[in-house]
Amino acid sequence: MFDGLRTHFPIVRVLLSTLLGVRKLRADVPADFSDFLGPHFSKRRDALVLIGDRSRFTWAELDDFAARVAGWAIRQGLQRGDVVALSMENRPEYVGIWLGLSRIGVVTALLNTNLTGERLAHCLREASPRAWLVGLELLESSMSALPLLEDAPPVFVADLASGVPASAAAVGIALNNANLESFDEHLASGPTVAIDSSIQAARRGGNLLFLIYTSGTTGLPKAARISHLKAALAGMASWKSQRLGPADRIYCCLPLYHSAGGMMAIGAALMSGGSIVIARKFSASQFWSDCVRHEVTSVQYIGELCRYLVNSPPHPDERNHRIRSAMGNGLRPDVWQAFQERFAIPRIVEFYGATEGNLALLNTAGRFGAVGQLPELVRKYLGIELVRFDIEAEDLVRGRDGLCERCNPNEAGELLIKISGSTRFEGYTNPGASEKKILRDAFAKGDAYFRTGDLLRVDEDGFYYFVDRIGDTFRWKGENV
Repeated sequence: MFDGLRTHFPIVRVLLSTLLGVRKLRADVPADFSDFLGPHFSKRRDALVLIGDRSRFTWAELDDFAARVAGWAIRQGLQRGDVVALSMENRPEYVGIWLGLSRIGVVTALLNTNLTGERLAHCLREASPRAWLVGLELLESSMSALPLLEDAPPVFVADLASGVPASAAAVGIALNNANLESFDEHLASGPTVAIDSSIQAARRGGNLLFLIYTSGTTGLPKAARISHLKAALAGMASWKSQRLGPADRIYCCLPLYHSAGGMMAIGAALMSGGSIVIARKFSASQFWSDCVRHEVTSVQYIGELCRYLVNSPPHPDERNHRIRSAMGNGLRPDVWQAFQERFAIPRIVEFYGATEGNLALLNTAGRFGAVGQLPELVRKYLGIELVRFDIEAEDLVRGRDGLCERCNPNEAGELLIKISGSTRFEGYTNPGASEKKILRDAFAKGDAYFRTGDLLRVDEDGFYYFVDRIGDTFRWKGENV
């Protein structure tokens, strides 16, 4: 009995502290993500919060930048619920833009920086943005989508003078296209506008903060709806599971348009009052040097990143760092031990989840190879189920009564998560795509479960292990293909 309590204590502690941390942010109450940052803006004004390759913000500077972005949005006539699309490589301003837009309830669609042409145009159609902010470095590739849009939004070019690497063609487009406006000039010339009290009063935890796109495993990418509540839960869980504080510094070289980098890593730093080093992109040769130079204490990973590092030649800084925790997903068992031992990483927090999912699993105990852990009581309360799946028929197994069959311990099955008030499924912008992820009448008439599309198994101790993805897909550079 006591062994079981010791095994489950870390995850129960994280769950309770996360739920207590966001207790004031329910779907129907007047609060949002920014409410968690207010104390840091007032008490840590001169402390660094965002550190990039070419720019950095203190808390005071981030507050001012976000206020100017909110003022720009108000002058553009943007209102609560409107969408602004954002195409920009990793940098501190990326965070300041969505934070500023969120202050008046504007939703930011985080566009994949690798997309061009029809796939990019599709993502814009899914979002129906009122404006599109494009970093100069992506202007040339982004313009390939404009002729394909029936109702193209106005385009504002950001960071014309920041020194961000951009092609001569992109600079030429920015200078010679009269239909493009300079976002920098708007921010510099426009006055800071006070946010009306009615805008603040209208905010709700269930309002949308982001649209984050799936990888497009089946068909074109889908825009997942991310509320302030969901983003806060992700950031809080990342913060609490790593036991971060104001003195901690996270390193993120993952794309900020995905949930791991843009929601979990950023959220953990902002909510804990710490800071985050935002690398433009992942570089195996620079990773350890960056971590040592910036005195990093936590890193956000995906499995492929760890594999690249393990397969890289020895680096003089690979054990000279101050990293005490690494958090991420997709760390394969054959890479896990090598990564942890070679680079002297004291603690790894592996998680399992989907951007559009209604719950994530966390392995806070460090059990090798596990993607999460939950006591049986919690599993039953939340409605987390593993059900039998016929791989040959590619369908769920149902009994004579037409209901799903639960798996035995260590038996692989599809992970289902009940849709309820505590495990909300926010879906996609496309209602039809949302409905396809819902399984109805699974165990009783009228119930509804989120289908993960993944096969997992759970052992007798409540640890979950990833088995396979349903369908013909594989991971390539962190994307489902």
